[in-house]
Amino acid sequence: MKAATSLRRLLKLTGPIPGFTIKTGHKLAAYTEISIRQRTYTSRRRGGGVADKTQVRVMNREIFHANIESESFARAAAMRDGRIECTSLGEVDEIEAGRVIVRMARNAKIRNKYREEIRKVLYQYKILLGERRAALAKAEALARLARPDPDAPETLGWRAWSWDPAIKRLRSPSYRETIWYTPEMRAENWKDAGGVRGHGGIHAARMPIDWRRASVNGTELNGYGEIIGVVERFGNFVLGTMGWRAEWVIIRSLRAPNSRIGLELERAYPDVEVYYDQE
Repeated sequence: MKAATSLRRLLKLTGPIPGFTIKTGHKLAAYTEISIRQRTYTSRRRGGGVADKTQVRVMNREIFHANIESESFARAAAMRDGRIECTSLGEVDEIEAGRVIVRMARNAKIRNKYREEIRKVLYQYKILLGERRAALAKAEALARLARPDPDAPETLGWRAWSWDPAIKRLRSPSYRETIWYTPEMRAENWKDAGGVRGHGGIHAARMPIDWRRASVNGTELNGYGEIIGVVERFGNFVLGTMGWRAEWVIIRSLRAPNSRIGLELERAYPDVEVYYDQE
């Protein structure tokens, strides 16, 4: 059960919970009430013609309501906790909803009166919190795998492509007209002058610690295509701190986002080793 759903269920069971205090650091917040309320929204719309009448639409919506005695503290709480003083339950973050329940449980009067209901909700919140922490730890681990590998050969690099399902070939994400009909690509109008980025050539980032498992989030490859792979450079090149550009490269390995594209990659580039993401 989600924390926001649990919070809704708890407040429907208990009804409005009367005033209680929460200590946050050196400040003491006084909640005068915490409850579920019905709010009516009215929208008016007029048609385009002269004879058209104004249409009135009335909607009832449940909102999560928590009055805070101090207006200045309410503003601080809104910034820190995400509008918990008055917000739609559908928009409440799951962790935020759990934090509200934890705050309620810290008050002895509320805890003793609604012990069983709070116990069930807190159990679900702990599961949610554990799942969130595990997901964050996994994301951090994948991000570490994307860090440049100091021991990787400088001739190798990783980069991204877009997949064209119509012609079943890779496209360069920055220059869409550039199609990789074979694993080999040579740059036209090569110039040695200039840095790595913003100049002509085939670009690649420095090899990460584990390119097969690394996440591109937070790297310069993020948003540049769904196909990730390793290329090897030959001939002229310009080397930078984060990557390189070269006149001539060959694709050595590719990472497919799913089995369908993976099989198409194998058929399009039979000499390239294709790996599959976990689906």
